[in-house]
Amino acid sequence: MNIGKINRKASTLREQAYDIIKNAIMSGPFKPGQALIEEQLAKDLGLSRTPLREALVLLEHDQYIEMVPYKGTFVTSLTVKEVREIFHIRELLEPEAVCLALKHISKDEIDQLQDFFIKSKEKVSQGDLETFLASNKLIHDKLLEYSENETLRKLIISYIEKIQRYQTMIKAWDDSSYILDEFEEHRVLIEQLYIGDVKKIKQLMLTHLRNCCARLIKQLEKNT
Repeated sequence: MNIGKINRKASTLREQAYDIIKNAIMSGPFKPGQALIEEQLAKDLGLSRTPLREALVLLEHDQYIEMVPYKGTFVTSLTVKEVREIFHIRELLEPEAVCLALKHISKDEIDQLQDFFIKSKEKVSQGDLETFLASNKLIHDKLLEYSENETLRKLIISYIEKIQRYQTMIKAWDDSSYILDEFEEHRVLIEQLYIGDVKKIKQLMLTHLRNCCARLIKQLEKNT
């Protein structure tokens, strides 16, 4: 399987192996529950076993794979339990992040966000997935950036990435109602940034995350 080759002039071999395998898990070449054969991985990557093993340990720590004694290494499965756990953590973190962002984001930045969403609405309503994904990334990136808490930003992004794996694997974006509901909730959130009511915006973010969780579980149960 062609998943990518190591560039020995770039970052550490362990980090590159981690990124390549993680991307293969996120985007689909490595399926949930699939066995990963170390010998084959090392051959595919053009890499020795030591940095590969180090990368696999990191991937297991981040819950992308499971190393089972005497059985092998497997891509973690998609489960409703994990979705609920991830969103529970996000519910504890992201309302706080958006409140921090309120303290630092300027009206000009909010104007730019709103302008992008206004211009994107028609394309998204017509099923333009690329525009939707761009809008989705933009609002999360901006809110986390303006929280001005890098540790919090990285932590939340790690959980968003885990959810993106689910969305990719079960093809959540094939459902137009899924896309439109997500887009509309983000649009309302941007409008609330102008008002700056901390209590209200925390509740909006919390409601959005709970809706996201319910939508994803519905799709997961339908597609597994």
